[in-house]
Amino acid sequence: MQVRHYSKITSNRLSKSHKRGLFIDCGSNVGQGFQFFSRFYKLENFDYILFEPNPNCFRILQSNLKDLRNEKVELREQAVGVLDSKVDFYGIKDSEGGRLSVGGTTLREHNSKYFAKPEKSDLRVDSISFSSLLIKVSDQYECIVVKFDIEGGEYPILEDLLERKLLEKIETLFIEFHSQYMSKDVAIKYRLIEQRFWRYVKTTECRAISWV
Repeated sequence: MQVRHYSKITSNRLSKSHKRGLFIDCGSNVGQGFQFFSRFYKLENFDYILFEPNPNCFRILQSNLKDLRNEKVELREQAVGVLDSKVDFYGIKDSEGGRLSVGGTTLREHNSKYFAKPEKSDLRVDSISFSSLLIKVSDQYECIVVKFDIEGGEYPILEDLLERKLLEKIETLFIEFHSQYMSKDVAIKYRLIEQRFWRYVKTTECRAISWV
């Protein structure tokens, strides 16, 4: 398993250097990703920042991780994007997955394969600049590991990271792309971004792993 292999390499290096790493979990839902990845990127070596913009999920996330109050695990009720702003959030109506949907998204075209593009958002949520966060924390930690499972919200962030040449600040990136959930006319645009990303990442030392 790639997760086990790469996490062992990273954790061994951190143990020898007596420094800490940071795991940024974008799209935490109710904590499923944290429960999985923290088995490999252990709290003895890693701090965590967990982002979840869906307020319904965030309350459960807080409850599920309430026993970690003394650990360096920060929960943020925010989306990640390109700018610090308020953004529209879609996909949590009963017809599209419900209040705790793992398909909640800041990308209006997401799920266009199955649902018509919504005329308006379900709610407005806070969003922060992922690139700005990455620049800030990269000086504080020996290494950065990132998980993107943000239902299409990864595309503008990746374009920003590539344009600003910031991908190199991420040691390991677990990413789920979502063009397969889009209508054909929409998916073409986003698949081109995916292709550009995979070409670019080969020129860096970032380990990028397709995550489903």
